[in-house]
Amino acid sequence: MNKNVIYKTQGLGKVLKIVTPLLLATTYCLYKIFMAAINIQESEGWSIFELTIYLQTMLILATLDFIIRFVFKRKIFQIWVIEIILLIIGIWYFLNFIIKL
Repeated sequence: MNKNVIYKTQGLGKVLKIVTPLLLATTYCLYKIFMAAINIQESEGWSIFELTIYLQTMLILATLDFIIRFVFKRKIFQIWVIEIILLIIGIWYFLNFIIKL
């Protein structure tokens, strides 16, 4: 096998091990928290509601990401599959909750 192919695969594996779906979702929640904090005066108090929702979501996602990475230490494929399934279930549950309101 060509050494360049092995090197590129290992580099991609390192990136996929660091950047996981739950980490991306956690980063999005952090972005929304910062945006809500910046716009707190203009929203007349609605940003506080957004802050609490996204802060709780971010903590849950970060905890789940840590637990999954701890259990499946070097199994990148299993980590990605489990985290994608958890995100799909979470989005489905959230949308069903919103629709019932």
